Amino acid sequence: MRSTAYWRVPVPCYERVTLYAGHEFVFPVAARCCEGVVMTDADEIRRKRLLFQSWHRGMKEMDLVLGNFAERYLAEFTPAQLDTYESLLAEEDADLWIWLTGRSPVPEDVASEVWTLVQEFRFTV
Repeated sequence: MRSTAYWRVPVPCYERVTLYAGHEFVFPVAARCCEGVVMTDADEIRRKRLLFQSWHRGMKEMDLVLGNFAERYLAEFTPAQLDTYESLLAEEDADLWIWLTGRSPVPEDVASEVWTLVQEFRFTV
């Protein structure tokens, strides 16, 4: 069984959710993000949706990279970073894999702070 996600968000209340096949995740329920940005229910739903999409890609390799990445970083992302990550998830898995492995240069519209985090995270997985 997969270990629960660790959210480094200073909030007093958490919700444990079982998404699929008995895998449990912990999501913050309270209304504050780590940088003092007030989160709404829509933000929390968006983070949960992005986490689910990260774990359910077309390629197992990208599931593992982006799923673990999302568990680690989504709680800390600002709304602008969430926008960037969401556009990153809209890219094809094959393209992401080629860029991630360095077989092709990353296009300028994809290269961002979030992409840099994904590349650095890949080496720690």
